[in-house]
Amino acid sequence: MQLQKFLAFAAGGVLSVYLLLQLGSVIPGSVIPEREGNLPLAATRSDRSQVGSQASCQYKVCAARFGIHTNIIVPVANSADDWRQYLTLPLTDEQYLGFGWGERDWYLNPPPDHSFSYYLRGLRSLLLLNQAALRVQRHDRFPSQYEIRCVGVERSEYLALMDYIQRSFRRTVEGKPIPIREDSDAGTAFYQATGRYSFLHNSNHWTAGGLRRAGINTPIWAGFSEAVMRQIQPDC
Repeated sequence: MQLQKFLAFAAGGVLSVYLLLQLGSVIPGSVIPEREGNLPLAATRSDRSQVGSQASCQYKVCAARFGIHTNIIVPVANSADDWRQYLTLPLTDEQYLGFGWGERDWYLNPPPDHSFSYYLRGLRSLLLLNQAALRVQRHDRFPSQYEIRCVGVERSEYLALMDYIQRSFRRTVEGKPIPIREDSDAGTAFYQATGRYSFLHNSNHWTAGGLRRAGINTPIWAGFSEAVMRQIQPDC
């Protein structure tokens, strides 16, 4: 009888947490804005118009969804920033870069889908504090084949996002990103990253953190990829 009560209590607790997370994933973060200066970091397009902002697509920030994960996609270079001056990748004809932050072992050695290793390593990555890595994907043209949403932001917001991404690279004493591995055929490169991957800070939380720096709205709970995409109001 005591065991049944315990199991019922545990199941109720798990269900309550799940429902709270689901609720947090649909509530926009702008209801409890984090402020920087006089403008909330999580301001929406309509919020910006109210403070006189005239954001256009000159500085475009995109979020792409790949199943349960999300990436940030930005131009290789524009009038505000140039990734060719920061990364050692051979960027010649590429127009866009995709940045994803995730669990290092999963990135470098992905398990077969729906295998025993897939679920075991997935559980470990959620329950433990794991090493992180940054994945950089080169795109010759705009990757419209993905589920993708783009927003035009101000120059200062775009630079804040670039600073956020650059600070996510673990660097040498000379300030250079530390590479792990490059796959030239796939157009991807992996770098050592700051932070630790866990249930409370996964790839979607990282994406949402960058979007907030750019003044793009995100959910209160950004652990789910669909929650991140749902809050973005595309205008580019």
